[in-house]
This record gives sequence, structure tokens and C-alpha cells, in this order.
Amino acid sequence: MLMNIGESEHKDGYWESAAKSSIIAELVLLLISTYYMGRTADFAAQKGFYLASSNIGGWPRTMYAGALFSLITVFQCTMLLGFTIVWKRAKKDGDIIKWLEKRIPARYFFFGLLFLASTSWLASWFFWVGYVMTAGDL
Repeated sequence: MLMNIGESEHKDGYWESAAKSSIIAELVLLLISTYYMGRTADFAAQKGFYLASSNIGGWPRTMYAGALFSLITVFQCTMLLGFTIVWKRAKKDGDIIKWLEKRIPARYFFFGLLFLASTSWLASWFFWVGYVMTAGDL
């Protein structure tokens, strides 16, 4: 289903349209949150909170580590998604794609994308748990 975004060889299934719109909405929300994760990670880097010698407490450290972890996984997920789309589009053309496909099937890229998407979700939860516990009863 994720591999067929943008092109459809058959008529949409019963739930396929809803799944595509949900994926697009999640990607838009992920892009919006990536900006704030980047601001948080940049603040932590400027203040030296990522250094082992910093005296920051446990929950703020969890929040800042979650922001950095989220940025890393979003970057990796974006690169893998882009490579998968390029792979699928170029599959019709060159011999190099046929050579690569024999060695690395496209399903490995899909499972890698699924794994990175789930770790991105986990990273955002690390950020939010650290944020809520740091904020306390404000």
C-alpha cells in the first residue's frame, strides 16, 4: 500500500483511500514536529546538555535525547522513503536496478521503512514523556 502511493494499477480498494490520506496527514504532522524537535535539539547542543559532564537531570535529558533521536530517525526514514520511491520509478529502466533487485529485494526497504517509522514514533514519545515530566504541574 505504501509502495503504491502516487500510482495505482487497479481501482482503489475499500480502505485504500483512507489509508493514503492518513499516511499523508501523518507525514505532514511529522514534518511540522520535526522543526520543533530540531529547535529543541539545537538548544540542548548550544547549552551543552548532550555532554556526559552536564549536570542536567533525568527527565530533561530524556526530552533532549528524544528530540535528537527523533531527528535522526526522521532523517533516516526520509532517506529510505526517497530511495524506495526512486527505486520503484527507476525499476522500469536500467540494468543496474535489475542487478540491485536480485541482491536486495524491495521488501527489505519497506520493512526498513516500517522499522524506522516505528522508532520515530518511539522517539517522539521519549521527547513528550521528558517534556511532560519536566514541566510538572505548571
